[in-house]
Amino acid sequence: MGLLYTAWKTLREQGGLHVREQSVGRPKLSIFFFAFLPQFVAADAPDRLARMLALSSVFMLVTFVLTWMRRCFAGAFVALGLKLAIAER
Repeated sequence: MGLLYTAWKTLREQGGLHVREQSVGRPKLSIFFFAFLPQFVAADAPDRLARMLALSSVFMLVTFVLTWMRRCFAGAFVALGLKLAIAER
């Protein structure tokens, strides 16, 4: 039962990278990109926009990977819980 509870808590956890929709409508993620990412792009680079888009894409990819990892861990907890539940004693 403990593994099923852990699986449920893992699925329901709202990590630091989770973006919640807010009723206020402030573009917080856009502000983050405009404030943080330019530090990693040279001001005189000819392809500034392409580099900013690439960095933004990497950030989004990492967010999706972390989301799927959380789901995989929850699935593994469920599978282990079921295996323990049907195992012979």
